[in-house]
Amino acid sequence: MKFKAAVNLIKFVLKLLPIKKWNYIHIIRQHYGSLIGKNVFLYGKYQLKLSKTKLDLDLLRTCKREKIIPDFVRFKIPSTHQHHRQAINNCYEQMVIHELKLKKCKLSRLYRIIRNFKTLICLDLNHLHICRVERIIHRIVASKELEIKESHQNKLNKFRNKQRPASEPNKSTLSPITNLSKRILTDKEISILENGLNFVLPADKFDEMTFISNIETFFVELLGHCTDKRDYEEKDVDEEIKYNLTPIQLQYANKIRSVCNNFRHNADKVMTKHKHESVEFKRILNDLSKDKSILIARPDKGKGIVIIDKEDYNNKMLQILNDRNTFEIVEVDETITQEDRLMRKLKQLRNEGFITEKEFNFCRPRGSQPARIYGLPKIHKLGAPLRPIVSASGTFNYKLAKLLANKLDYLRKNESIIKDTFTFVDELRSLKFDNSRIKLISFDITSLFTNVPLNRTIQIILDKMYGSEHTCTYSSLKRDDWCRLCKNRYEMKYLLETSTKETEFIFNNKIYSQINGIAMGSPLGPLFADIYVNYLEERLWPRLKRNGLLYWRRYVDDTFAIVEKDANVEKIIDILNSFDNYIVFTFEEENNNTLPFLDIHITKLPNNVITEDKYYHSYNKSTNQPDSKPNTPLTHKSAENMITQVNKSDAGSDRILPDPTIRQNPIGFLETELNWNPTRKIPSVVANFMSDLSSYFL
Repeated sequence: MKFKAAVNLIKFVLKLLPIKKWNYIHIIRQHYGSLIGKNVFLYGKYQLKLSKTKLDLDLLRTCKREKIIPDFVRFKIPSTHQHHRQAINNCYEQMVIHELKLKKCKLSRLYRIIRNFKTLICLDLNHLHICRVERIIHRIVASKELEIKESHQNKLNKFRNKQRPASEPNKSTLSPITNLSKRILTDKEISILENGLNFVLPADKFDEMTFISNIETFFVELLGHCTDKRDYEEKDVDEEIKYNLTPIQLQYANKIRSVCNNFRHNADKVMTKHKHESVEFKRILNDLSKDKSILIARPDKGKGIVIIDKEDYNNKMLQILNDRNTFEIVEVDETITQEDRLMRKLKQLRNEGFITEKEFNFCRPRGSQPARIYGLPKIHKLGAPLRPIVSASGTFNYKLAKLLANKLDYLRKNESIIKDTFTFVDELRSLKFDNSRIKLISFDITSLFTNVPLNRTIQIILDKMYGSEHTCTYSSLKRDDWCRLCKNRYEMKYLLETSTKETEFIFNNKIYSQINGIAMGSPLGPLFADIYVNYLEERLWPRLKRNGLLYWRRYVDDTFAIVEKDANVEKIIDILNSFDNYIVFTFEEENNNTLPFLDIHITKLPNNVITEDKYYHSYNKSTNQPDSKPNTPLTHKSAENMITQVNKSDAGSDRILPDPTIRQNPIGFLETELNWNPTRKIPSVVANFMSDLSSYFL
């Protein structure tokens, strides 16, 4: 009882002292001087650091025990390389262990510093003041600990949520293969075609020389040149090379050599293992390529593969090309004449300063040839009609069209244009409508590109660039006497007409010319289409709004709209079709609160409009994930083209398959894929990571 009473008395006396939490440093400085006051301040500061370091250590131990990866050890991984997750996780774990070691060293250092400061304080302060200061610092530390613990607990919960396996994504129930042909595919053919048009086989031969060269380059990047001679200096065959390496550098060099040897050994094993599969893969694709009655293509929208009878394909293409209002057969190939005429014009414009030397060199035609036309099946429409695409690359006016498309791109800007599906989905989720009072509609413009009125669109472009037409063009003045604005307007009109009106293309060994609209495949195609439809929307928007239109977003010729539930859709269609006889809108209304648009499904829910990606996604069978590279070849592919691509790609397929055999470039993995920035000094994490990477391939 006497002891307890004494303790309570001391506490009471301490409370009577003028030293408080907010002024203890000031009072110590007044009584003992600034040096001792500074020592007391640093003593409290290092106590706080010690407390935080202990809690950080507890957090890291929890992460290590539960195999949680904190944010500070993560580095950005491209989505195309997620199949290296095991090696990456091993690297994360090594970094956590390394951080634990650093924290323990820091803890030991803080204990030593605090012990020294406490000795100094005990020598300078009286016992009563020491007790009071200790008590104040203890309360400050305890208060701060509560905040840090709460923060760490929130971090742990966040880390655990990130570590929690994500629910299995809703995979498409639709097959990525659409077979419109009479050929019945075998299970093996379906299995191989499901990999997509861009799928190629792994390399069947290990490039030993390139691998060794890359490793040597990697080593030099880390340490600089380690020999007494440069690579380009001549030396005798029997001349001894001296390496200027420290013992530690030699140790890690041996470790890297060991990793490389394991990599080469395991790459050979995996290549041998998959050799039979590659042979079978090629055999099946060769069988498909020998069937001349079918054509293998991609769909018009989304990803996947479409197999169509070649006869049916040719009939649909001829049906499009027989439209004499849009296309005509040309008896003589005028490509050389057109190239010569454009070349003379470009030289004139360069000399007059209308285009720069750089622009002249970019768009001057060389070795021109007629374009090629092909069709992409619209599998989301009844009968799978074809969308004609003109591959204009290599034509006399292709580079000119590309130059103009870049220079005039600013004219197509409009808030109603959809940038991409992801942005569109985010925008839809942010909309706030009463879903019981709206309905979803999609509009489609029939053959927009071939029906865009060229002369009218060119006039719209010129008006946007130069304003209304001046009287110079209608006067009796010679062109040399026109004002600068009218001259520029005339020259731009000539270039636009040359880029769009004189394109010739070949189909089935016949030469055609498009006499109306703009070819889909020309760099100016999307630009002209957007500018003209923007003009249409601007003129019709007030009438559409009065008739119940609430929301309008367009991607080229496909438009998504939200209208009032009691709006007359037929009246809206009549308004849209009244602007131009050749621009014909069709529409599709929602069905069971759901509407397909582009490659997504849009569904009305009680509280919002949400989207769910369901359409036309092919899955990579080796990763059981959607293909990271789009199955969208730049040119139309038949089965024979596909075989040719596979045969040509055997030696360079290291960017496609998630397979260790194709990872022959450790520099690429460390620098490009893991954003690793090599330095002159070898950190231990590099050696540890290389070791982990090696064990991953074992």
